[in-house]
Formats: sequence, structure tokens, C-alpha cells
Amino acid sequence: MASFDFQAALTHGKMFLVKSGELDGRLDVDYYQFNQNHVDTTKLSHLIRIQGGKRLPKGENYSDVETNYLYFRVSDMTEYQSAYFGNCKFVSEEIYLALQRYELFENELVISIAGTIGKIQIVDNFPANKKVILTENCAKLSIKDNSILRSKYLSLVLQTDFVQQQIIASSIQTTIPKLGLDKILTLKIPKLPDIRQQEKCVSLMDNAISEKEKAYDKAKTLLNSINDYLLDELQIDLPKIDNCLKSRIFTVQMSKVSGGQFDVQSQFNKYFRIQGGKYENKRLDKLAFLQKGQSITSDDVIEGDYPVIAGGQTSPYNHHSYNHSGNVITVSASGSAGYVWYHDYPIFASDCTMIFSKNEDEILTEFLAEILKLKQQEIYRLAKGGVQVHVYAKDLALLQIPVPDLATQQKIIIHIRQIRQQASDLYKQADETLAKTKADIERMILGGQ
Repeated sequence: MASFDFQAALTHGKMFLVKSGELDGRLDVDYYQFNQNHVDTTKLSHLIRIQGGKRLPKGENYSDVETNYLYFRVSDMTEYQSAYFGNCKFVSEEIYLALQRYELFENELVISIAGTIGKIQIVDNFPANKKVILTENCAKLSIKDNSILRSKYLSLVLQTDFVQQQIIASSIQTTIPKLGLDKILTLKIPKLPDIRQQEKCVSLMDNAISEKEKAYDKAKTLLNSINDYLLDELQIDLPKIDNCLKSRIFTVQMSKVSGGQFDVQSQFNKYFRIQGGKYENKRLDKLAFLQKGQSITSDDVIEGDYPVIAGGQTSPYNHHSYNHSGNVITVSASGSAGYVWYHDYPIFASDCTMIFSKNEDEILTEFLAEILKLKQQEIYRLAKGGVQVHVYAKDLALLQIPVPDLATQQKIIIHIRQIRQQASDLYKQADETLAKTKADIERMILGGQ
């Protein structure tokens, strides 16, 4: 019988054949499309055992004090790096005993199965003298035969695009995406190479991660040097912080608070201001305009090219228009209240205060941005409120700003730009190197050399 082949006449990926023996009890196209590259595979169920986690018993909550029992959540998972347990919540011994069968052990793998699905974490770097319970939003995988499969290698396999596409296709796409344990067992992974090849892949990734961490540390050191450089150039001495009880009890003359703020925190914060130095200081509102952003909700947004700057440290969405053309500072009003951010591009300012120079011949907006970043902790201390704190423009207006001559401002800006560019190059190079290594390893996993 002549073979039947219609794929040559069609756009790639629009149509393909699946043999009846390859059907896994479902007929949706997306599920089968990933395997059209003819990779030799085996089912994950042949290699691992799986068990779901468990939520806290009804009416129970995390412990307010440190215990020997941790609760591992999706938010505690890291990308590529060793497991980190420093942010785990504590639970009581009673809760641990009730959930003991859902305990995590060294070298098991964790996969997220609700919300953000498909995140993979190998459980290494286990905390000494601690017991760890797994959340119901994750499942744990344990290898049946460690002589043919290493857990770190399986972690790499499960993070490949080849497997992640299957995970997406196998998930239930509701308001909160979910991945069933039975679907995980049906995942297909490339046939296993020998242990030596597995360890080679793991070593390549470990080295790439190590190099990325070194580059990131170097970049952070560069960025952290900016404050020291500024303080030195402006000859400003940092206030000494002493949080002992004696230092927190103080008196203030009535004449110094009349017409101002009377609360204890505002008076205490005066001792932590970064100001003075060799140059004249002026109030921020004498140097710059402080304007409130324009309210906008996600329903009002029309997709476009201009980032909306709200209360966070990242832009939540882009809008089709802007309300400032750039060279402007924003200070978040709520959310991450007080966060300082400089923009040299058009933005739509929302839940924030916009700040820009009244006279660029007196003070450059970009220089002012660096001063406000230097005063970041001081600005955070301006936050007021209970559950939802705010930083108000009227309080920002009182900040004291050193004003050197224009030539000095420009010299400082150029130096800081160079530092930021060096750090950016380090971040970019590290990310590109890790991405290339990941792609190389995936080719090896799929049968390449």
C-alpha cells in the first residue's frame, strides 16, 4: 500500500498524523504536537513515584515562633539554584505530626501543580534538624532506581521546553491552572543516557549557575558602590544608627514641632536624614515640581507602548498614551510606598508622585534622581498609615537636597552611568551564557552531542 503523506503540502505544524497505538486516551491536538520531532521517549511513570502535598488542617495556621517544622510553598521555590528554606513558614509540632506523611526528604524533586504550574525544584541543601512539609499546590517525585537516573539530571529534563510543553498541554486551564498527578505520570521524557552523560549535563549547568552568581555578585557590588561614591563626592557623613532603648527615648522642644508633625516616628526619623555636606542644601519643592499621577485602572488601559507606573517596582501593563515624556522621577505613593524610580522614556504615571527639575540649569533631573535613590531608606521612613501605607508629596517636598555646581552634577552623572552600564553588561552576559548552556544541555538531553 502506498504511504500517505500530506505534510509536505501544508504549512509546518498545521496538520500531522498520530498512530492509533500512540493515543493516550485523549484527542486534543496540542497534547500530541510536541512529540512530532520523533524523539525516543519513555514515560515518567516508569522512573518515579509521585505524591501530592497537603494543606494545613482546617482552622490551623502558621506558627508565630520558630519551630523545627517548616512548610514548603510554591513561593519558596527557586530557579536553577539550590533549594532555599529561609523564607519557609513555621508550623507547630502538632501540625507536623498530622501532616507527617507529606514530609519532604533530601534529593526528592518538587513540581508545582496549581497556579504557576511546572516549576521544578530539587530538594538539596536540606536544613539541619528541620522537618519540612509540602504544600498541596506541589507534588514530590522520588526516583525508583538511582543507579539509572540522577535526581539533578531529572530536574534538568523536566525544565526543558520539550517537557514543559507537555505540562502546559496536560494542565486544566481554569481560573487557577492545575496539573493532575496522573498527568505528570504520563509525561514523556527522552530516553536516559548513561550516568556519566547525566553527570556531564549536571556539571555543565552547575558551572553555568556558579558563573552567573559570580557575575551577579560583581554587578551588585558595582551598584552598591554608587552610594559610597556619592557620599564621598558630596562629603556627606552618614548618620549613625543606634536602635537601643536609650537611643529611642528622646525629648523635643515644642518650638521645633510647632506647625509640623507631632508623631514620635516623624521626630525620630530626623536623626536618619542624609543631608548636609560641602554643598548648599535646598528643599526639594524649591528645586523641582512634584505632581500627582493620573488614576487609571486595568479596565481603562488600552494596550500600547508606554509603561504605566503605579505603586510597584515594576510596570503592571502598557498604555497607548503617556502623561510625561521622560526625564522624570517617580516615587510610589502606595504598594512599595516610597520606591524611587528614574525614567528617561515616556511613561503614564499613575499611583505615584512625579518629580522633575524646575530649572535644569540649576539642578539636573537625572542628578536629582541619584540623590533621591541615595535617600531611599529615608524616603521609605516617610510612609504613613496602617495596613496600606502611603508616601505623600507634601512630605517629599521637605527633603533637603545638596546642590553642587552643574559641572560637578554632570561629572557625577557620567560616572554613575558608567557603573550602571558595567553592571547591566554583567547581568546581560550572565543571562545569555546561562541561556546558551541551557539550550546546549537540552540538545544533549534530546539526543544531540
